[in-house]
Amino acid sequence: MKRSWTIGVLTASALLAGGLVAAILPSPRPAVGQATGRIYFVPLGPEVPVPLKELADHFRQDYRLNTTVLPELPLSDPRIRDTARFQLIAEELLGYMVRKHPKLSWEPGAVVIGVTAQDMYIRAFTWNFAFGYREGERFAVLSTARMDPTWFADPANPDLLRKRLRKAATRMVGFLYYGYRETTDRRSVMFGPVVSIDDLDRLREDY
Repeated sequence: MKRSWTIGVLTASALLAGGLVAAILPSPRPAVGQATGRIYFVPLGPEVPVPLKELADHFRQDYRLNTTVLPELPLSDPRIRDTARFQLIAEELLGYMVRKHPKLSWEPGAVVIGVTAQDMYIRAFTWNFAFGYREGERFAVLSTARMDPTWFADPANPDLLRKRLRKAATRMVGFLYYGYRETTDRRSVMFGPVVSIDDLDRLREDY
């Protein structure tokens, strides 16, 4: 099976140059359900392959978090696209989502995670693509494009795609909601960096 080994670091943020993190320990873990606030999931454009209600239910049932799925945002702003690369620009996509939900910037404890089926990259870095991108303490975007086995010309596998998205979302919830950092503990979903789909597959699903 042919794999794409170009870098797509899942922990990318405006503060992580090159995605290299050395021996960073996680923040002390709060008890499940101890943090306050609500997790909002936003479908960015059509054809998100995993129903976000299913993802929201997972965090509600397994972590006792308050979750809400917001209406789909059409990807109508031309600034979010790099037409030469046929990819979305992560920074612009996140900014677009923030502009469309300005009140959530002020809601105490709110975390907003957008999910798109389209491929994306981070303009600030030299990577060919990114699974995810976050800025600040409450906003992130995820792309399922290269989580989908069909991207690599493999047979469709909806269960594997769901598992990969759960892991990616769990990492973002860890960073933004619980205040965790990347760790060298391979027993945690926060282990990283994550630079390929194989790295994502090796992650456990829990903190």
